[in-house]
Amino acid sequence: MGLSDNITTISEHAFYGCSSLTGLHWPLNITTIGSAAFRECSALKVVSLPEGVTTVGNGAFFLCTGVETLYIASTIEEVGEDAFTFWNQDKNITITATAAEPINYEWNWHYVGTPTIKVPAASVEAYRANAIWSGSNNGKQNTIITIENIEAAKEVSATSFTDVASDADLSDTVVGDVYVTVAEDDGYDSNDGSIVLNSTMIDDEAEAIGGMAPGVTDLSNRFNGLVVMVAAGEGTMSVDCRTIGSRQVAVKIGEGEPQFFTMSERGEVRVDYSVAADTYIYIYGVDTAAPAQAPSLARAKALAAEGENCVKLYAVSINPTRTDGITDVENGSTASPITDCYTIDGKRVAAPDVPGIYLMRKADGTAFKLIRR
Repeated sequence: MGLSDNITTISEHAFYGCSSLTGLHWPLNITTIGSAAFRECSALKVVSLPEGVTTVGNGAFFLCTGVETLYIASTIEEVGEDAFTFWNQDKNITITATAAEPINYEWNWHYVGTPTIKVPAASVEAYRANAIWSGSNNGKQNTIITIENIEAAKEVSATSFTDVASDADLSDTVVGDVYVTVAEDDGYDSNDGSIVLNSTMIDDEAEAIGGMAPGVTDLSNRFNGLVVMVAAGEGTMSVDCRTIGSRQVAVKIGEGEPQFFTMSERGEVRVDYSVAADTYIYIYGVDTAAPAQAPSLARAKALAAEGENCVKLYAVSINPTRTDGITDVENGSTASPITDCYTIDGKRVAAPDVPGIYLMRKADGTAFKLIRR
């Protein structure tokens, strides 16, 4: 369900008992969620409260028994009684908290088992030492781990999705050097090793995510697709993909305008980049049959049966040709283009397209090893 970005408050009892509500596109300007606003929305699986929310009222998500994922924005100041009392009977919940320091909300939540709590890397020990977050105040010990993130590629990087587990949770994870966040209707095809995007995005949504980082609740809330990060400088990013039916692959560099590609047969989409600072690149699906602009009240998330209209993503690689401030270690010259690729046993190949160790030779005569995961 989509809500206008102009909405700042969701009133008390607004969606009380809406058992058919499976997901929500949170408004950009939301600050307040009223008491019992989503009480007993039993089909709701993901609650991704965006940055900017300050107040969650009493029982706001009480008895939302289907919730498996909860994002708590760093801006939340007040959490009412029983706001997150899910009473999950058979769900393993994952909670992502983005505040640098654990906030001692006076909340009361209930779940079976122990949740996994993701927090900023520098904050893990602080959360583990906090009784409310660690669970030590109720006799349980919660698992507290680092929010997964990606780093800017300063050397050749290649990530294949061939070995992704068929039951892997791709709603918020890192595969190789790629951050993956997809919708419930997306998935993984183990037959050909591809991430399948049935979901699509529209221009308004793509514009809103420019510059957002992986692990931030707003990106999970607003984006379905892949994210990579390139270092300041120049280079080429390649996406091994295929588009089926009315779908296209969109590539958006930072806050720039997206580029669109049709690949009726599996092949590589190549996009050159030139950025002044480390920059995120977003890869997602669009529907050529849907209007490019649509009111955010009616979130365009065109879904279709897999195989009829979808985007298939097999691998992503980054080839920096110039990285600002980074020089070649052997000769002190700036990085030059790659001209040849060899397997570890000396066989020349067109590209490092399967996991292994490769020798990459540059135009200036230098070489380096590349490990493809």
